[in-house]
This record gives sequence, structure tokens and C-alpha cells, in this order.
Amino acid sequence: MATTSFVGREEERAELLRLVEANRLVTVMGPPGVGKTRLVEQSLPALAQMFGAVLKCTLATASSSDEVVGAVASALGFAAEIHAPIRRLAHERFGEESVVLVIDNCEHVRSEAAETIESLVDAATGMRIVATSRERLGVAGERAWMLRPMTDADSVALLSDRVRAFDARFAVTAENATALAEICARLGHLPLALELVAPRLALLPVAQVGALLDTSTYPTITAAIDWSVGLLGTQVRGDLFRLGVFPGTFGLESAAAVLDSTSSETVDRLGALRDASLLVADTSGESATFRLLEPIRQYAMARLAQNPSERDARHRHAAYVLKRTVWIGEHLLGSTAQLAALATFEETLPDIRAAFAWAVDAEPATAAGIIAATSWAWEITSRLREGEALLRRTMPLATNSDQRARVLTSLASLVGRRIRPIPEELTTAAVAEARAAGNQRWLAFALCFSTFYDASSDAADRLDEVATIARQTNDTFVLGCERYFRGTRVGEAGDVVKARDLFAQAIQLFESIPDGWLVLGARVNFIFTLLQLGDLKTAKTELASALALLLQHPNWLAAPLVLYHAAFFAAEVGRPDDALRMIAARRRLMQELGTESWDTSEIEGKAAESIGDQSLVDRYLIEGGRLSLPDALRIALGATQTAMPRQVKKRDPLTPRERQVVRLVADGLTNREIASKLFIAERSAEGHLERIRNKLGLHSRTQIATWAFEHGLGGKTGTDTGISRLAGPTQPQ
Repeated sequence: MATTSFVGREEERAELLRLVEANRLVTVMGPPGVGKTRLVEQSLPALAQMFGAVLKCTLATASSSDEVVGAVASALGFAAEIHAPIRRLAHERFGEESVVLVIDNCEHVRSEAAETIESLVDAATGMRIVATSRERLGVAGERAWMLRPMTDADSVALLSDRVRAFDARFAVTAENATALAEICARLGHLPLALELVAPRLALLPVAQVGALLDTSTYPTITAAIDWSVGLLGTQVRGDLFRLGVFPGTFGLESAAAVLDSTSSETVDRLGALRDASLLVADTSGESATFRLLEPIRQYAMARLAQNPSERDARHRHAAYVLKRTVWIGEHLLGSTAQLAALATFEETLPDIRAAFAWAVDAEPATAAGIIAATSWAWEITSRLREGEALLRRTMPLATNSDQRARVLTSLASLVGRRIRPIPEELTTAAVAEARAAGNQRWLAFALCFSTFYDASSDAADRLDEVATIARQTNDTFVLGCERYFRGTRVGEAGDVVKARDLFAQAIQLFESIPDGWLVLGARVNFIFTLLQLGDLKTAKTELASALALLLQHPNWLAAPLVLYHAAFFAAEVGRPDDALRMIAARRRLMQELGTESWDTSEIEGKAAESIGDQSLVDRYLIEGGRLSLPDALRIALGATQTAMPRQVKKRDPLTPRERQVVRLVADGLTNREIASKLFIAERSAEGHLERIRNKLGLHSRTQIATWAFEHGLGGKTGTDTGISRLAGPTQPQ
């Protein structure tokens, strides 16, 4: 956020707007300190008027291809970690829609940024992209535009404006005008260099400042920073170098930790850097935040690397990050500060990555502590690949059983998002480490996870042990987890009524903690059981609650299931157009997340039958595919306001799991093959067949197969599970 006025550059702003209007990709180039970012920021309102939506991201803290894609994906409204090509997602989401995407600070990840930008230009034909970089990106169709230093007149105007921030009496006069113009020329008319010299002009006569800028000073930002820093005292200079360890913004507390000073002392020390125009302060929020402009931060890091204090600065930074992540971990579950903890994680993420990268070799115990403390946060923010990679890298660094239990259990949870059943070696090791650590909560959770997709009697015994832990420790969280996982287990076995009751109990327990994330995870499965039992009245109320919670408590992993249930509900209550929109929005979201998709053909078929016109069906699906997640959720919430029909006819009496079994019988699979296909015990498959025969009044596998073909259930099928792993529960603390 800019905290100073914008001076001059009127012609440049007009030229930039003309270039963006005429070109799909404009790269604003120029040396460090020439004002690329500030010029683009000042052009945003005009760009919004011309093209509608303007989206913005910065790559200043990005250091890899994944981080570049993640930053751009977040700016476009996708999940922070996408599992489908951004090209495909952008095409489906934006198509020919007019939108401007600003991508700032591309220079240090130029090839990665170029690859991502090229994908977007090809895929979203209505999108215009404005990038800032020190050199061209080399993308086909790029219009590279070199932003020149300021004119003589604008340079003097900017310099005098900045001096007046320190001395309101300062003015350009006939006596000092020539000397000011010479200073501007000596500094190459670079805006940032002029900002750096302004504080000196508030202290010294113009001629004296001109004399300080001797002939060895060249018109580069590095030279200007060198000159400005050279005039600082030893401590202030050292403070600048130390603060370079922050990859992005930082607060007073974190600065105090790195500078090893009290809060009041830190305010004065930061003030000295601010007065020298080396630090930007933002006081618009409840707490002030600070940052070094990117050219200055890079300068500070280069100087810190040559300074004996580097290790101490990095150590203090990592120690502060560890302290902050411990707080995050303590408030992610069962805490009224859960949303604050998630917000803090997002704010701290660049520091977490930087501190971990340094500490892995320098201080392994600190690195392990940082990731163990945030182990759940990677899943809750849907950074599944990054989280899994970090947890695997952390495992050899863990120094005690408690850390290893947290890392292993969290790793099992993340792996379980893509592999079913969860590898037994992970859950077995997690249980063993939690027992060794004596951490009852983590033991309970490790035991719960070991039961996923495990139909053996041993799994039931493990949940019994979790229930015992809950009673002995009087832990509502553990009891809620036991109810949730047991509900999943009995639902998988086909007892939807019992699963419904268990999920209802889990919701009540999690609401009493309170914990919005866990409540949402349990409620999604509860809604599933209600819809399967035909209880649309209760499902309507629960859906409205889930959607309201999801709109204020982002949960990328639960959202697809909520949209599925909302689409099912909308089709049943006469909102077929909204049902199709939600199905399409959900389908794109599943591609983003890289998760399995339930079969939606039944919902789509019913909606299409109600509409009748295939062209309208196609239109609603296209519209849905271009919805942002919040817009899709709002449509879903609107569907829950629909008056209930007097009578809803169920399509058939079978649960989704039973329909799967029917399909597999029709495919000619044996009970053992069905069990293997669905990751269940053979006796569970036999139980499903018995219930199917009783419900349908059939007596043989041949009759079941015939019924399947008559009802459109014949043919090959996938391995979707009836009640599946949704958004929670999460890891305990």
C-alpha cells in the first residue's frame, strides 16, 4: 500500500493504458528503483474502468515454479495449490471474460513467470496481463515497454514533495532550483534514489547535499543506496542488513526479535530507517506493518551475506518463526482464535519457507519444530503437495517422539487424500510414536486415522480405545473425533441411519468446543446421510448452515462435497439450472484440488430432464464452470431458500455404496473382487449384497445384474465411496 503521494508520470500512465488496450501482454521494464510497481499501482483504477475486474499478485517472495503458480492461482481465485494445469483452469473459469491481471516482481523468477503467463495468454482470451520485470519475459506477443527515469521537471517535483514530508517549509526557489536539478541528474532521475536523498535535504542545505554526492556516484539504485547507507550510523546500517531476512512484510514484534531489542527501542530504530526512506511503514491496520522495498531488501541481503552478523540474524528470525508457528498450532483446533491462526499462517508463510530452508542445515531441531507445529495448517489451506514434501523432509530431523507423532499423523492425513487406504506403515508408526510420547490426543488421532477404509474388527477395537481415551481425559475433541470416524466406518458398511446419528453427535461435540472447521467436516457427512435417507427438510437446514460457515471459513477441501449435496438438493426441489451450475463449478474445483470426483450423472440427468432444452443445459454448465467459489456457494445458499415440494419421489432405495456393489455385480465381479475394488472386507461385501436383495426383493446375483441394467446401473464403474473422507477432522494439538 502506497503511503506517499504520487508525483508526475502523467504521460507514462497514459501510455501504459494505451499499451494495455492494444496488447494482451505488456511488460513494464526498467532498472531497480525506476518506479515500475508504483506506476502500475497508480494505473489500477483506470484499468478497472476500462476492463472491469483487476486482479493483482506479487512474486517478490516466490522462489520456485510452484510458488509462482500458487501466487498467480490465488490471485485468480483458485486454490493456493492447484493440481491441474493453470491453462485449463483459466480457460474454464475466464474464457473470453475481460479481466486484467497484474503480476509484479517477475525478474528473479523470470522463466517460471514467463511459462505461467504464456499459459494464461493462450487460455483466457479476454485476459490482459501487465507484468513488471527488469527485462523482457520472452513470451510470444509480449509488448515490452521500458519505463524511463523521470523527466527533469518531474524529478524536481518529486524530490521537493518528499523533502516537505520532513520539512514543511522546504520550497523550490530560484536559488536552489539549479542545484536540485543537478542532484536529480546525478541520481539518474530514479524515483527511489530521490526518495533516499530527500531526508538529507531536510537537514542540510541543497549545495551541501550536492557536495556529498561526489563524482564517484553513478546513476544506479545500488550506488544511491550505497550513498544513503554510508551516511547512517553503524547500528542503523546493521539494522537494515538484519531486516533483509524478512522476505515480505513484518511487524514490530518480529522486528524486535531479529534486532534483539525491546519494542520501544525497536520503534526508534525502525524510525531511523523510515526517516532515511529505507523502510516503508503501513499504519492503516490495527497493528503497523513494515517492509523494505524490493531493491533495498535485495541490497540488504547481499550486504548481510558479507557480514559476520548474518548467522545471528537468521537464527533470531528462525527462532521467532518457530515461536509464531507454535502459537498457530495451539490455536488451529478447538479455539475461538482459529480464524486468526489461519490468517497468521498465511501472513507468516513466506517467513516459514525462508526460515525452514535455512534451518534444515543450520538448525535442524528448529526446522523440525516449525513444520511439526504447522503440520495441520498445510492441509487446512489445501497445500497438500507442499505439506507432504515438507513433512517427509522433516521426519529425519524430528528430535523426539512427540514431534515424530505429529509429523507422521499429519503425513498420514495428507497421503490419505490421494491414496486409499492410507499406507499401514504410516499409521502404525504414528500410533507407536504417540504411545512413546505419552501424548493422548495425538495417540487418539493416530488411532482414528488407522481405521480409514479398514473394515477389520481390529479397526473397531482401535476406535474403542479412542473412546476410552476420551472418557479418561474428559476430552471433547477426542470424543468428537471418535464419533466422526466411527460414523465414517459404519456408513461405509452401509448403515446410513447409524452413521447419521454419529455425525450428529460429532457436530454437537465440535460446536461445543467451538471449532468451525471440524463442525463443517462433520456436517458435510451428516448432510450426505440425510439426503440418502430422503430427509430433505433437515438437509435444507443443515446445508444452509454449512454454506454460511463455508463462506466465512474457507475450506477448499470441504467445498466440493458441499456443492455436490447442494446440487443434489437443488435438483430435487425444482432448481435444475442451479443444480447444473453447481455441478460444473464443483467439477472445476475438483480439477484444481486434484481430488476424486463422485459420479454426478444422476443429478445432471434429472436436471437436464427438467429443463428439456439441451442448449440451456449446456449454457448452465458453461456458466457454472466460470463461477468463482464464493459465487457458486452463494448460488447454493440461494437454492436452500426454495420452498420444499410436498412430496419427493426417491429414485431408488439403494445407498451410493449399494449402487456401486450392484454395478460391480453386473460387471461379473465376485464378492472377493468387489471387496478388493472397494477397499472393504469380503464379509462387508456379503453384507451389502444381503441388504440389496432384501431391499429389492431379489434372490440371486443374476436378478441383481438384471435389475442393474434395467435401472441404468450396468457397465464398468469406479471406486467412489458412499460416505468418504471429507474435510476433517483435523489433527489435535
